[in-house]
Amino acid sequence: MLLPDEHYWINNLGNYDSSKLVVEYNNFYTNEVAIKLGLGDIRQDVSVLNNYWNTDSETEIEQMIIDGNDDSTVNLKLNIIPYLFSPFIESN
Repeated sequence: MLLPDEHYWINNLGNYDSSKLVVEYNNFYTNEVAIKLGLGDIRQDVSVLNNYWNTDSETEIEQMIIDGNDDSTVNLKLNIIPYLFSPFIESN
């Protein structure tokens, strides 16, 4: 389990009725935890689709996310599929 003083790219601690956390079209060039859901009853909609994780291994991607699959005190399990196989490049 991760220590409380560790840092993440995205650390979601909120649960605000009908709010939605959207984490899409990002490039994560790390092999450490990138996204961590807070403890407790998170019922908001959270999307982590269409991100580039610097790997095409679903197992490695899931290791970069702390959610209900890893911590029984978190009631939300994130879906990562579909994800990007190459870095996202914004076009104008």
